[in-house]
Amino acid sequence: MSTALGCSPSGAAEVIVRLKSPIESSPAAIRVMVPPDMRFGVGAASRVQSLTITSPGAEPATAVLVFDPATQHQETERGATLFVVAGSLPAGEARAVTNAEFQASELTSVLSAANRSAALRFSPRANGGLPTAIAFPESGKLCETFAWNDRVHEPSRGGWLLRNDRNPMITVLWKSPELTVIRSAASYCNDAGSPAPGNVRAVYDWYVPRHSDTIFVQAFIAQDQPQSWSELHHLELNFPDESFGGWAAGNPVRSGNFVAERKGWDASHWGCILQGNDAIGIIGQPVRFYDGRGEYGTYIHGAWSAWTSLRRLTSAWMWIGSMPDAAARVQAAAEVRRAARAAITTPQRSSRIARLRAPTNTARAQWLATVAERAEEAGDVALAEALLNAAESPATPLPRGWEIAKAGDLWMAVRQGSEGMSLASLYDSARRTELAAADQPPLFHVRLAKTADGETVEVESGSGWGSAEAKATSNALTLVWAQHKDPRLSGLRITATAQLDQRRSALRWKLNCHPGDGPYGVRSVMFPQIAVEPMAADARALYPVGPGEEASLDRTPSINRTSLYPNGWCTIPLMAVYSPTKRAGLYVACHDPLASAKQVIQRREGADHPVVLSFDVPAPDMDRSGVPFAWPGVTVWQALRGDWFDAARIYREWASAEAAWWPKDADAGRKDTPVWMRELCAWAQTGGAPAECVEAVKQMQRTLGVPIGFHWYNWHQIPFDNDYPHYFPTKPGVAEAVADLQAHQVHVMPYINGRLWDTRD
Repeated sequence: MSTALGCSPSGAAEVIVRLKSPIESSPAAIRVMVPPDMRFGVGAASRVQSLTITSPGAEPATAVLVFDPATQHQETERGATLFVVAGSLPAGEARAVTNAEFQASELTSVLSAANRSAALRFSPRANGGLPTAIAFPESGKLCETFAWNDRVHEPSRGGWLLRNDRNPMITVLWKSPELTVIRSAASYCNDAGSPAPGNVRAVYDWYVPRHSDTIFVQAFIAQDQPQSWSELHHLELNFPDESFGGWAAGNPVRSGNFVAERKGWDASHWGCILQGNDAIGIIGQPVRFYDGRGEYGTYIHGAWSAWTSLRRLTSAWMWIGSMPDAAARVQAAAEVRRAARAAITTPQRSSRIARLRAPTNTARAQWLATVAERAEEAGDVALAEALLNAAESPATPLPRGWEIAKAGDLWMAVRQGSEGMSLASLYDSARRTELAAADQPPLFHVRLAKTADGETVEVESGSGWGSAEAKATSNALTLVWAQHKDPRLSGLRITATAQLDQRRSALRWKLNCHPGDGPYGVRSVMFPQIAVEPMAADARALYPVGPGEEASLDRTPSINRTSLYPNGWCTIPLMAVYSPTKRAGLYVACHDPLASAKQVIQRREGADHPVVLSFDVPAPDMDRSGVPFAWPGVTVWQALRGDWFDAARIYREWASAEAAWWPKDADAGRKDTPVWMRELCAWAQTGGAPAECVEAVKQMQRTLGVPIGFHWYNWHQIPFDNDYPHYFPTKPGVAEAVADLQAHQVHVMPYINGRLWDTRD
């Protein structure tokens, strides 16, 4: 028996690892759920197991299996991270053989965890368990002045930081010549060391591979009851001095120097701070920078998002090292895919799932086998077996607590748990494609507040309820939550109804919330939330910013978008996730005739994560006790056959028939709008003096071959967005340029931001 990673062997076990996509390069991190009947010989004192993984036609890969930390809400779960230290893995099934355990131990002295050209220093009971120093041996640079500002913040409550915990627990989970894994556990605390309300806490796992410049950081964040945080910060590394004088980021690629100008900026895919050959970067996700030396400090920052649920799992890859071309190395590392969906299974279950998912089987059998495969990925073997039994025999009932609703091709399953209900599946039966991810957010999240003093309490669909019932008919699915276990909310009752549109394969959601007779009123409702699984390699996500933006999910691992509808930058409450080649996807939109205010939310936590879509609506009569809330209009989940254009047509069909704001003369449009403007299908948006923009706009018109509009910025001599309405004089040659553009099928609309008086008046 071989021994991987240089640790002592234990009794070997063999299992199957099924990967949905390949791991082409290491290191890589794969989230898995370990079925309870697969113990791997891991004892109570050890949470890490080494593995050798072999695939047909590939060299063996070495990995470690690191089990998640146990928390108040996770005692029975066996989530784990399969960290591939060396080698690659093709998609499909591979055999994993256990080799060795490492006995975890508390950190009692300073430890240096080294990668290829840098090292993180961890000190016992210090800094909230986060690294206390970063060393670059080649240059001799030792960074100790920085601060980790990982925190939760809510304006009405304040902020709490992990580094303020004066008694963190740091554990060495694994240490070998190839890999060090450090686990730090701490509470978010204020400056006095007092913890945040709700026992908000985090466990960070730091994976430091010896032969790579990349480091993987995974955070398990939890609180005891649902409460909203406007800001959850992960990996904010802040320097008060000139330890790093430069920065680089992408995409697009750009770079510069920190000059203490107190400005911030974002990068979409990677970013790093630089000093000579030394660099610290965050890769494969959006990155924030702030140039605040002498003020807040200079930082590089990972994820920054809102948080409302009981738990949040967030992760990031860092690049820390010394190279002559460090920025280029960071950029190259950001292009490597380091995650995949996977399941740990047995040969018997894997064979059953493959047989039932064969194209020759019925849509029902394929659907249930697909859901069984996801249950197995989640470590729920009992549910997987029950679903496979039902798939093999139509006479076998579905698992207890499951309710099915069918709207044409769109099939939905809701699962009733001991304290609530959750979405179990949303299946496109015509495309034989599962749309809903295995890990779903709560279907709703409701914020209530006490009328007298504004004290808030929050509830969600999956936990805390004494009664949760689902009933499906041929026309609708009705879900009712009541008897909340919080005694302050004993009269709270929430009803969600999905009307089943058989012709359009659509679910039309409404929600009613009655807060009861107590002192609490409804503040806001987030509903309906769904995490959509990318359904193909070319899957894309549509978001309604400006004219609409489409993100390729293969190249956009992280998304964090929130916009208020209606406004000039968010004119349609419409989102979608779809595969153009597969012609499968999900249309998600609010069909609200009165265009009520709502936040349009789209987020994604990483490359191996789904896309979460939701809407957040502030309640009329906010915080008034006893006043019921009714969802404005309906929110539609509809099977999408196409892409963004087809999604827009669905929304237009509804809006033209039912929206109160739709023009009465729909065919001709508003009569006070010029005909040329109604007929334009493309616009150029640029500006400056004629020599700076006219030829480029004319070239755009020639390329498209149709009349276009030109929204001309900075055509005036006054400063931009100032001195209005004294627009004139124009820059030289503007009148002649307008005539030239009009002669070339370009219609000019000058930019004017104000009709009121500005600084000159």
